[in-house]
Amino acid sequence: MKNTNVETGVGGLGGRMGSACAAALLIGCIPAFALEVPSSIKCEGSYGGHLQGTDARGTNIWWSFTKTIVRTDLSGRVLASCDAPPHQGDLCVKGDTLYVAVNRGRFNTETEGESYVYSFDAMTLAQKRIWRLDMPMGAGGMTWRGDRFYVVGGLPPTHRVNYVHEYDTDFRLVRRHELNTGFTVMGIQTATIMDGEFLFGIYGGKGNLPGVLRCSPDFRVIRRYVEGGSTGFAKINGRMYTGSSPKILQDGKQRWTGTLLLSENFLADAKLLTNAWCEKGVFTDAPVNAAMVEVCAANGDVKLKFGDAWRENMKELAAKGHNAVFIDFACGYRYPSHPELAVKGAWSEEDVTRALDVAREEGLEPIPCMDFTSPRNSWLGAKNLPAASKESLDFCCDLIKDLVNVFGRARYFRIKTDGLSDETVRALNDAIIDRGYGSCPWSLKGASAAAR
Repeated sequence: MKNTNVETGVGGLGGRMGSACAAALLIGCIPAFALEVPSSIKCEGSYGGHLQGTDARGTNIWWSFTKTIVRTDLSGRVLASCDAPPHQGDLCVKGDTLYVAVNRGRFNTETEGESYVYSFDAMTLAQKRIWRLDMPMGAGGMTWRGDRFYVVGGLPPTHRVNYVHEYDTDFRLVRRHELNTGFTVMGIQTATIMDGEFLFGIYGGKGNLPGVLRCSPDFRVIRRYVEGGSTGFAKINGRMYTGSSPKILQDGKQRWTGTLLLSENFLADAKLLTNAWCEKGVFTDAPVNAAMVEVCAANGDVKLKFGDAWRENMKELAAKGHNAVFIDFACGYRYPSHPELAVKGAWSEEDVTRALDVAREEGLEPIPCMDFTSPRNSWLGAKNLPAASKESLDFCCDLIKDLVNVFGRARYFRIKTDGLSDETVRALNDAIIDRGYGSCPWSLKGASAAAR
């Protein structure tokens, strides 16, 4: 196992510090004024696996990139790193030890998981000990409270509850708790505790949106937030961050980076994540249970047209308990500013207006969605966002304005930016604000700056 320790002390306070002080930092003995709390923190470097978990104590942040564990300071500067067998999952720090949930088998099966907890020295990342867990669905995330550890992981598609495994300090199973969540794709990815309550990060897909499950200490689901949390949580100086892991191409190979984004609403208990909803800088407290509807297929063909099928679709979503619907047109709408984008069968403004009325009649709030993530932004052609040029930003803002106009009464706008660089996301956010769209409540996924 390769281990690199850049610094034996703790970074971020203007110098190297000895091991005694380092231990004090780990248990939170640094005064609040000594810690800066930026809006985002980017981990230095790129890695061969995606970000799967984070934690923070004092002036240190730990990052799990599935086969590399990294410790940084609050600026994201790497202080130590080590290679470890995949799949290294979510992690947590307790005392002077870093614990990582690991699955070396298959996820989301009844019997083929090979689950472990790996422990490392929190500062040097030298491996300390390994425990085998009885979790055949695959361990993926963990947190702790008092003298108990709580481990989460995969979920077979036939299951309709998620599981939280409670262990003692020697990782002997105490109890398996059930969460009444319904099926979530690949189970639960990440876990943390905030103000005595559990937060669990989940992926989206197969009819489910990504999000965060907030649960009581006795494992009752209190609320489901939209977006954020599935690649990590970190509480820094009393403020909660959530992870993001954009992909990049480096020397012809796919690599991943990691960023933590400030999520103010967790502290204010404002009900929905910063990355999800914000209206004029004030977080809403209206619970939104939205389904996703895509008008175009991945190849750009219109797969959904207005008519009886649309009405039945809206009825079905309402019957399932949804109260909102994200609608992503991509090139399936005749944008007034750029009609050249429209494909055969693209919706007219009249089609969209009638479709929105039908959704509202069924009690669903229509929310415009624009997906700028790669490869789903390929329909933008040479003006797709990775270029981040003024021409590309102007082009994308034209399309956003067209949707704002046709949706009319929409309270929210969802913009997906996964896979884009931090610089591109910030440039898009600034372009939106510069054009005077600030009164519109933006959902700019991946950019906490959208809350400004």
